[in-house]
Amino acid sequence: TSTYRFTPAVAGKYYLYGSVRWQTSTNTATRLDMSIYKNNSSTVLSSRNNNTDYSSVNVSGIVDLDDDDYVDCRSYQNTGNTVAVSEEPQLTFFGGFRISGV
Repeated sequence: TSTYRFTPAVAGKYYLYGSVRWQTSTNTATRLDMSIYKNNSSTVLSSRNNNTDYSSVNVSGIVDLDDDDYVDCRSYQNTGNTVAVSEEPQLTFFGGFRISGV
């Protein structure tokens, strides 16, 4: 959506997933993080990749969501420089779907 958030219409357990491909070929990173936040306040899923060259970081898991919750995905790199994120949809994505009711 235009808000870059996933908002469920129905309460339940949701499988959330995401991936970011950092284009770090010339900027060595020792820390690539990715987190999914719930309602802009708490991290509900997170992961880290410590590789340095064209690295992806992925996150996935099951989260309880109410019908008025929302989640968004954020990523961080520590090269100290601006690093591009791949725009290829098979390398950088975020989504979710309901797997059961409350």
